[in-house]
Amino acid sequence: SGGSEGGNGGENGRIKGLFTDLKFSDARNAIKYSKDMFSFDFIATRAELKLDFYGCIKMINFIRAQVIKMKGEDTKSIVSKVKSAIMKREFEKNEYMKPVLPEDPLLFEFDEIEEEKSSSLPEDALKLLENENKELRQEVDSLKATIERMAARMRDLLVGSEEKKIIRIEDLEDDDAGDAALESKDDDLPPLKMEEKRVDPVSKSEQSITVSNSKDLQDDFDSEYFFGYSGKYIHEIMLKDRARTEAYRDAMYRNKDTFKGKVVLDIGCGTGILCMFALRAGAARVIGIDASDMIDKARIIAEANGFNKKQLTLVKGKVEEVKLPSDVEKVDIIVSEWMGYFLLFESMLPTVLYARDRWLKKGGSVYPNTATMFIAAANMSEHKAEHIEYWKDVYGFDMKCLISEQDRYPSCFTEHVSLKAVLTNTVELKAFDVQTVKEKDLDFDTEFELQAMRTDVVERFVVHFDTGFSKDLKNPVNLTTGVGCTDTHWQQTVFALNKSIKVQKGDVILGRMVATRRKINHREYDVRISYWLKGEENKKILQEYSIRVNN
Repeated sequence: SGGSEGGNGGENGRIKGLFTDLKFSDARNAIKYSKDMFSFDFIATRAELKLDFYGCIKMINFIRAQVIKMKGEDTKSIVSKVKSAIMKREFEKNEYMKPVLPEDPLLFEFDEIEEEKSSSLPEDALKLLENENKELRQEVDSLKATIERMAARMRDLLVGSEEKKIIRIEDLEDDDAGDAALESKDDDLPPLKMEEKRVDPVSKSEQSITVSNSKDLQDDFDSEYFFGYSGKYIHEIMLKDRARTEAYRDAMYRNKDTFKGKVVLDIGCGTGILCMFALRAGAARVIGIDASDMIDKARIIAEANGFNKKQLTLVKGKVEEVKLPSDVEKVDIIVSEWMGYFLLFESMLPTVLYARDRWLKKGGSVYPNTATMFIAAANMSEHKAEHIEYWKDVYGFDMKCLISEQDRYPSCFTEHVSLKAVLTNTVELKAFDVQTVKEKDLDFDTEFELQAMRTDVVERFVVHFDTGFSKDLKNPVNLTTGVGCTDTHWQQTVFALNKSIKVQKGDVILGRMVATRRKINHREYDVRISYWLKGEENKKILQEYSIRVNN
């Protein structure tokens, strides 16, 4: 093969081709080779499908993944199948935002080719592209700065100690005191008697926070939270989550008699999509509140779609600090998409409850009006195959050194769990009536009982949630994030177990979950799970997790 300096494929290039193992000196030559040799025109495909920056990243990673998956097949066949799948937009799943090749240079350089290609475009189109690229780069720079500020603040708070995301079960066992703590007669989770044995810098730092600087910290966390919703990307993910967006749309469009002539309040309105759904469903007046900068774009969106300020009033600020328009004292309906991972992560529900108690008319409705968490047990064979076993033999090479500590000992994370991984029934964990629930009820302590449907190994608990739109509606709608159902951006929340349990078909697993909002940042949760086989209470296991922004 020729040297990479000339742009031809070789062994010394930086960028791997899309359908070949050859490497190229730059993205232009890698993409040109795909066009010349395999008739796959990346630039033309991008234009035809009207892909943005993130769409291109997904397409590149999709191609990489499919080429690896079909390794050994005829190259022409692979290209044909991939092109067909791309035209069907099979690459648009969020999983393809994750690089298939570590530090893949093509992901960072493909857009430069498009900029040169666009030089023949009209001047106004060029300016539009330049502005979009400038905005995107500013957004990335701002996010980097935010992360650095958060990291610095946490380093100061933890006094130089490394923050732990999980208290591993190994930290709690192998001593008599730990075993005794897990065997309390009244089945209560211990008040962390095992703290004597270990040092938890997060807990210690939390104890030292004063009331005044705790409020300052929470204000900082809130500012970072709202900043995270100021950019387009997070809203694009949510809007493209069809199960989510269409559940809200259907609840309104299929029940227009409930919304007709009503005053509706949208908490955390973002782009204003729910506000516009409500107006199209017949609402007389809609008010949207949001503390992020996205509300500035929402005003432009509303005007572009023919809604005047009298129909749709957008208020910027925290719900707890703003006022409704002077001509509106109470509202008939509150809508809000407040759910986070594990349903309660981000803790936006307290804000909805505050708005409910402050502004909702007597007899008014909050949608969704129900929220229910469910739990099941599953194995981790597929997860291990992807994140551990894969690295043991990569095209015949041992790459075990790339297996991270997080891969070996995963704690709490989200993913789309396959139905075949679940090995027990699914049971209700905790239910909330959003019409009546109090903020104090969002910290909960609940027990669960699962039955094994086959002989297997329990290696994780899987939690999902459903929300219901039913109060006073003739046509109720249910939104589920369950395993085996339509994928959502929430996925399922996984609590990996450091100590697995072997079960036989019919065995009963007993457990208890205690979930509490963290004092240092009330948008995050600490979760404690104890679990054991029925009849083996003396073998009870306790594991602790933290669901945090940086998990």
